[in-house]
Amino acid sequence: MTLGSAGTGELHGAFFGPNADEVGAAFSQNPNSDVAATGVIYGARGTTPVNTSTSLDSPATDQFYQPLSASAKGTLDGAGNLSSVAAGNGIASVHQGANGAPLVFYGSDGRIMWQPTKASNTSLAYDFYTSSDYLRAGILTDRRSSLGQIDAFVYGFATTNAATPRTGSAAFNVALNGG
Repeated sequence: MTLGSAGTGELHGAFFGPNADEVGAAFSQNPNSDVAATGVIYGARGTTPVNTSTSLDSPATDQFYQPLSASAKGTLDGAGNLSSVAAGNGIASVHQGANGAPLVFYGSDGRIMWQPTKASNTSLAYDFYTSSDYLRAGILTDRRSSLGQIDAFVYGFATTNAATPRTGSAAFNVALNGG
């Protein structure tokens, strides 16, 4: 079985309960000797579909965002400085559970960054620079190993193609932040 473009692995799953009310699976992936992943997929039948929220502050349903991201990584020295800097892998997905559950950032390289409170882990920190209605922008810093990574990201509720203006002009008050 092929799991995306990142290699091969196994996926074993089944429905559970008298009316297939729940679903669960376990997977593994090992595209090369330096990369491996294993995990579970699970869920229950529900009447509320995901990705139907309209609020970034308190999503009514589980919400997945596909962020736009830019990333740099390098060797991290004892003082927390990067050297041998190169392009990083970026963030592939951001998930927020219903009713303001903690954010989970998923890296394109398989990193999972889950941080219920910013103070709980100084090796993994994120800062948001926006609290607007439709957009979040920020920086995530990962210092959990000798290879550090900085991810800049922006995500939210994108304007639909049909609602995008085709003519006219506009002025935006913008800010620039980075790390």
